[in-house]
Amino acid sequence: MKQSGGSKVMGSGVIDIQCSAEDLINQFAIIFRTARIHSIKNGAFITAADKFAVLVQDMIRTDHEIIMQLRGDFFYINDQRIRYSPKYILNSDYLAEQFRKAELGTIIFKKEISLDDISIFIHSFTNKDFLNESFDDLKEKISLTTGIELRRLEKIYLEDIPDARRRVRKTYFNAVFYIKGVINKVKSGEEVNIKKAKGVIVSVVNAISEHEQTLLGMTAIKDYDEYTYFHCANVSILSLAIGLRLGLSRKILIDLGIASLFHDLGKIEVPNEIINKPERLADFEWRIIKKHPIWGVKVLLKMRDIDEVTIRASIVAFEHH
Repeated sequence: MKQSGGSKVMGSGVIDIQCSAEDLINQFAIIFRTARIHSIKNGAFITAADKFAVLVQDMIRTDHEIIMQLRGDFFYINDQRIRYSPKYILNSDYLAEQFRKAELGTIIFKKEISLDDISIFIHSFTNKDFLNESFDDLKEKISLTTGIELRRLEKIYLEDIPDARRRVRKTYFNAVFYIKGVINKVKSGEEVNIKKAKGVIVSVVNAISEHEQTLLGMTAIKDYDEYTYFHCANVSILSLAIGLRLGLSRKILIDLGIASLFHDLGKIEVPNEIINKPERLADFEWRIIKKHPIWGVKVLLKMRDIDEVTIRASIVAFEHH
């Protein structure tokens, strides 16, 4: 691959996209952060861009081109969602923010990419805000390169915000009302089938995949008269947000969502005056509160059609403190 300042031979070997994608996104963010401080002729920028170019070229050897796309709050490479480890989350969020500001949805890195191509792209991208340029201006500048193609952020991800918020709000309260219904059934001695929770959690997983920040914002809702219901829904949503960031599979996310939704089920045995008490709890009240993990297991194991999901939920209920 040709590079300014001398050619450089790339390392050989097939790089798995899922394993190397985190490094690619992280290095991409580092380039932008570096370009905010140094000129593109600075050694720090050239080193960062060179490392990024190496990562891109190694991945291109496998798939011939790299399609990096922002969907909602997540990056996809060749249609595979990138799994973030905690150390990369800040940089991935920063890069996503830069994409949105530039109305940039997709970058295609082609086989014949050079350091000059990357330099032109980064320089144009980092100057976009300063020069108050549009996406079309950025795309025209990138047309000077042979190895990079840009596409605008798709309208599907810029959908009508009020409609999206209404759907997210409906999903949130469906989760709250579902767990409320379960608790009321358990209190009245009715049998509960935990499998029905799957439909609720699938909706939450879909909502958090597309509208993470909006749904997470809903978890700030507090209703102290119905604290347990809201708390269970909030814990489930926050657990799914973490699981999604960690790249868990959809099946595991659903199991996680169900288990976390039922984690506090044992509190149905705790008197409301203790749960809702605004003052500091007395020692005997604390002793009652501390029993709710055991009570949660007993409630779950009495449910109809016990399966692996029920067992996992019981373990979570027992160990969540």
